[in-house]
Parts: sequence; C-alpha cells; structure tokens
Amino acid sequence: MPVQLTNRASSLLASSIDDSTTTILLTSDTEGRFPSPSGGDWFPVTVADPAGNVENMRCTARAGVVLTVQRGQEGSAARAFDAGARVELRLTAGALEAAMADSDRLATPLPDLVLPPRLKHTLQPSGNLNQDLGTGFYYAEAGTDNAPLSQAGFVWHLRIDANNRYQEYLRAGTQQRFVRQMIDGAFGAWEQPYLTRAEALALRLPGEVVPYLGATEPTGWLFLAGQVILRATYPELDAAVYVGDALNATAPALYRTTTLVNPGTNRSTTGPYLVLPDGRGRGLIGRDNMGGTAASRITQAVSGFDGSVLAASGGAQAVTLVTANMPKHKHSGETADGGERKMPVGTNPTGGNGTFVSRSFEGLNPAELPLLPPGPHKHTFETNEVGGDAPHRNVQPSLVANLIVKT
Repeated sequence: MPVQLTNRASSLLASSIDDSTTTILLTSDTEGRFPSPSGGDWFPVTVADPAGNVENMRCTARAGVVLTVQRGQEGSAARAFDAGARVELRLTAGALEAAMADSDRLATPLPDLVLPPRLKHTLQPSGNLNQDLGTGFYYAEAGTDNAPLSQAGFVWHLRIDANNRYQEYLRAGTQQRFVRQMIDGAFGAWEQPYLTRAEALALRLPGEVVPYLGATEPTGWLFLAGQVILRATYPELDAAVYVGDALNATAPALYRTTTLVNPGTNRSTTGPYLVLPDGRGRGLIGRDNMGGTAASRITQAVSGFDGSVLAASGGAQAVTLVTANMPKHKHSGETADGGERKMPVGTNPTGGNGTFVSRSFEGLNPAELPLLPPGPHKHTFETNEVGGDAPHRNVQPSLVANLIVKT
C-alpha cells in the first residue's frame, strides 16, 4: 500500500483524545495541508505535546478535518493527548521503508514479481474504469466499461482525490496509447496524445508526393521515376491516381497499359499496369486549373505544355534565343564627311564660260572626266557578326532530392 506525502502538513488537535480513539480532529482551515488517502493508501502522522509525549500513527482516510488513524505505530505507545497538541505529517522510518519496498517490488524481475494489490489488480469485463480506483497499475480485460477500446489494455491510474484523477490506457500488444482526466468529478473524453509510427504513416494519402533525401525507397513509398507498376501490388495508389477511362488514351502518365515495354502504345483501361510520372530532374508546379478555374499561368501557347493536364511535363534546362525572342530594336551608323567638289564642265580651265574645273584636273580633257557627286556625302555599312548561338542556362536555384509517392 503506497505512502502519500505532502510538505509542511501540520495542525493542532481540536479536541482531546484518549489512548483508544481512532478518529482525531484537526483545527479548522488546516485540513487541506494533509493528503486524502483511499484504497489502501496512507500517510504517517506524528502527535506531540509540550510535555514531550510523542506517538506515531498511520492515517488511512481523511474527511475534512477528521482523520481516521491506526494508533501506536513504529514502536510508539498509544496515549492520551489534550487539545492543542501538535499534529504533523512526518517522514518516519516506517514510511520510508514502505516507500522503498514498493520501489523494490517494481524492480523485481517479472517471474519473481510480487506486487501489492494496487499493482496487480485485474479489472474483469464487468469492471468500470470510472470507479474510484486507488493510484496504481491495472490490467483491464477486454470489454471493461469506459475503456477507450474494447480490447484488453494496461491502465495507469493516478488518484489525486475522489474528484480529480488521471488515467492512461495502453492497448495490450501495441503502442496505442490514450489518456483522460477527471476534473471536479467529471471525466473528459479519451484522447491520443501522440500517434504510433504505423498510425502516422496510415494518415498519409496514396498518391501524395514529397521530397525525400534518403537513398532508397522507404516502406510504403515509390520513387517517382516514370516506372510501370503492377496495379494489383499497389491497389490504393492505382485507385487514387488513375486518370480515368476517358483520359486513358491521351494522358501523359497515370494511365493503364497491358505491357511493361512501350506502355504508351499498348494502353488499356483494364490493363494490369499503371504508368507513373517521371519526376527525374523536374520540379513540381500546381495544376493550372486546380479547383476548376484556369489561372493561365502555364499554357501550351507560351510554356510549350498544358499546365491543366495532370502529370504533364515541360520546360528545358537550357534555351537558345532566336530573333523572335529578342526585343525589337535597330542599329545605325554612318561614315564621316569626305571628298572635294569636282564638277568638270566646259573646256575653259580658267572658268571663262562661268564653269569651274578644280586644279587637280588641269591639263586633262574635261570631257573625259566622270561627273562626281557634289559636295559632302555618306556611306551605309554593316557590322561584322559576333556571338556563337550557344544556349543559356534556364534553371532556377535548386536543391536536388528524391521525389517519392505514397502507395
């Protein structure tokens, strides 16, 4: 039977007692300092008076200011005490030994285990977890009332007092755990404070795609690498992601086929295989018409593939620009002014007939000279070609990881 302890629990006798009294009264407003044992629990009580008389007692129940006690404990003698004698919860040698004995029994190997009743109690199918149990471990058989499951389980019950308790339930043979609390006399609902690994994995949806830095496929997942899988092996994945009979003939992936080789040319809505998308070297984007309305951010006309088709793919890691991709623009240029005005007209080198011949042609027959353009002039030209038509990189800053799909 467990020992209950509290700090600074002290009071005074409210009335005198003789050596046979089994109930003692505390002074009012001090009772809350002491525990309220039940179900075999107890706490040590020491009563001492100014004359030096001391008696060790064991309190097995408390109702307000009334303590039910066993007299003359741990070698002390039952005696009479007057009102006003001090009543204290002291950690006696007997209480310490009892606490250590409980600890020793819990540490004993299972085949030799001798548990106190509170630690080996079995709740029969007709039992009820709402009953006022003492603090301890219990085994609840299948069908125990007010258990979170109908299966058998182990129960840890912590009793603070009759109106405030805490329970944990561990289903036998599993790690499935439930907890609940009683506050002010009312139990709350059973809740699961955490999920087992299997339960957490079960919440993942077939067809869910996530990044994964592991080198090999985890259990329940496949790499998204364009492979052809057997539908019978992954029925939940097939049911979740198949594009449907109407699109089976045209879908880029997630269609059914009859062969592992050349699956695209052997499509069949009843085929035994399913083709997964190829996520190698590709990022994921949201479907353009997700929710029913197209956002027109990934279109065939601009992006080169239709973003409203599930499992469609496109884009390139490098792009070579052509003239049509360049902004409209012009190049201009001209030569510097140059040349002299030379207009050989007539035959008089002195210009007597009102014409002029430049001195650079003196001594020549003016009629044989070509007519040159007058004055300053310009020439058009083309520049030499530069550049090498090499493609430029077209990849956003990226981190490489595997893509895996839940089966």
